[in-house]
Amino acid sequence: MKKFHIDRLEKLYNFLGTVKPKKFYWGEWAMNEGDTDKTPDLNVCGTTACALGWAGSMPEFRKRGLKLKWSDDNSMGWVELSNKDGGEPLMSEYAGAEFFGLSNHEADELFIPSFSNGQDRTPLPKYRRKLRKFIDRKRRELKIPA
Repeated sequence: MKKFHIDRLEKLYNFLGTVKPKKFYWGEWAMNEGDTDKTPDLNVCGTTACALGWAGSMPEFRKRGLKLKWSDDNSMGWVELSNKDGGEPLMSEYAGAEFFGLSNHEADELFIPSFSNGQDRTPLPKYRRKLRKFIDRKRRELKIPA
């Protein structure tokens, strides 16, 4: 993990502070609760998402290749990270691991609900506290000032 990875986690942490708690849901990477006749706009419609799903919706992260993609019927979403070499994209927690410089175990811990607490509705404030502790621990390990 490098400093820019920690900076990305900080940006995700801050962004999640703008998400309404009822829009944070572990059950799917993203789920369109609104009109499935069009691709959801996460900032407008009734869509909910987990932490990695929200990361894939952030314009800054989308420019860097981490994107939330939608099924053909626009009901479910998943996260992909573009492969710089033109190969197959990385999917879901593997995309999160690569993008944020995490081990697969750390990505599972941060982005998969069964590693979190086994529940679909982890309260957003509780998740943000967990993410804050993780970021702070990584900063100390890497001797990167806050």
